[in-house]
Amino acid sequence: MPSDPQKTYHVILRVKQQIRIRGRSINLIDHHNNVVENSGSVALAKFGSRCMARSWVDIINGQAGSKKKPKLFLVYKAGNVFESVSANISELGFGYPKDNPPIPEYYGDIDDTQCMWFLVKEKFKISLLDGLCLATNNRNLNDVLGECRTPLMLTYKAR
Repeated sequence: MPSDPQKTYHVILRVKQQIRIRGRSINLIDHHNNVVENSGSVALAKFGSRCMARSWVDIINGQAGSKKKPKLFLVYKAGNVFESVSANISELGFGYPKDNPPIPEYYGDIDDTQCMWFLVKEKFKISLLDGLCLATNNRNLNDVLGECRTPLMLTYKAR
């Protein structure tokens, strides 16, 4: 899938806002925001085996190093609607970020492998998904979210 240099691409990561780890209820977004507040950055892992193609990782990292601001959207279901928070991506990759940023303490209790890491240097804030389309087929993201459970998607803002 060729990229369009005029577009800024964003990553959608479907998450559960509340997760249970070893009997504890954890608000995923609050935990990541607390790390950013205390340390200035956080590494967020995408767990599991389904990752993004290296070509897209390179495109997003290139945009993160330019004036474009690719975002990581954490999308979760709240009742019957999808809500999201987002933060600018500073770095994205398959290995742990170079500058060794902190991670939430509960990561040590997760028995799954990390296939990707996102480095963010700001707190996640409530964000609207309006106008986002899939990079692969130009479909409206809100339509797609209701039809599938794909955990990782690449989008852009339609004009």
